[in-house]
Amino acid sequence: MKQGLFYAAIALAVASGCGSQISNSSDRLAPKSTQTPTPAPAGMQQYWLRGVGVDAPSSWKPNAVQCGTPMADTVIVDYTGEVTPGCLITRPPTNISVIELSSGTNNNELAQYEWRPTAIHGIPVEEANKRTDDGRHERLVEFPDREVFVDITSSDQALIDATEQSLQVVDRDPETGCVVHTNAYDDGKPPAQGDAAELLPGHPASATGCVYVRGWLEQGTRVTGDKLATLIDAVQAAPAPTDERAPDDTNCESVANLVTPDDDPPMVLHFDYADSSTWTVVAKISPCTRWQSTISSGSVTRRIDQRLLLALPSLWNMYPDPDSMDP
Repeated sequence: MKQGLFYAAIALAVASGCGSQISNSSDRLAPKSTQTPTPAPAGMQQYWLRGVGVDAPSSWKPNAVQCGTPMADTVIVDYTGEVTPGCLITRPPTNISVIELSSGTNNNELAQYEWRPTAIHGIPVEEANKRTDDGRHERLVEFPDREVFVDITSSDQALIDATEQSLQVVDRDPETGCVVHTNAYDDGKPPAQGDAAELLPGHPASATGCVYVRGWLEQGTRVTGDKLATLIDAVQAAPAPTDERAPDDTNCESVANLVTPDDDPPMVLHFDYADSSTWTVVAKISPCTRWQSTISSGSVTRRIDQRLLLALPSLWNMYPDPDSMDP
């Protein structure tokens, strides 16, 4: 779990209006799976991680952190593989509230809490509460099947309760339409989808990028306009695979076997056409053999070169140096 997950945050003043704004959502249903997502109330913004959603005031700036430390009322979304830069903050701000969504576990940090198993509308969760030495409240809700944690920290107990009430769970990301869980792309190729001899046929009208870590949706985005045109051109021009090894990969053989699924997640690109048909390609970086990084339609496979790497949506947390991708 990220360093900031258990950061001690102090209250959002009720006089600011944010407490009452969140409380307006307290009558909403607690998490349900496979349901159509409940829209955020007026003045609120939804944040999602692996299909777990939470509401926060629209006035809060997302990820308002410095070196992992919250600097204002904020919602923090921590993605697997992100690196928090280290630096020294001598006087963290006070009088702020923090909602944090994160993926992954840290047993040493979790051990300090007294957990109780419960279920919210059929969704199994673990819940823990803590009161800090200076009077703050913290509630942590774990969704074990998705390895998602929601940490709510504030001196406003009503804010904490209402934030938990806003939680919801879906099986398809409402912002991108990406399926929240699938292992269909783990090997870097989509299932069979016809006999086309092209990596990407025709002229798609839009595209969606979805990155999966251990089968769970980590990040997603929609691609349109000039970025779509650049992406289509780069995919269609991708070069043939090669057995050659990049000079930059020299001496990394000793760590090649240490690569985990977190280090090598597939990026799934769903292209939509005007006739409502779709086409899927999967891009995957090959650590330590970067010239063997591929993009595949299932029947056609090409190499990810510099042009394609730069055209892909910025969803991977770790990228090779673009200059090292071309022979």
